[in-house]
Amino acid sequence: MTLLGMLYAALGRSSQPYARIVSIDTTAAERSPGVRVVLTGERAAAFAKPVPTSWTPG
Repeated sequence: MTLLGMLYAALGRSSQPYARIVSIDTTAAERSPGVRVVLTGERAAAFAKPVPTSWTPG
């Protein structure tokens, strides 16, 4: 199915299972033809609101 204005998503994951990612260079992805947005975890957090939960840590 293809809808007018439809976009696709691709995810990239670390090849190291417990690695600490200290930076992500998104320059090449942002310059690629047809790319609308490059979304990192840090950028996504700016758009996300806390998810309500009944569990309280402590």
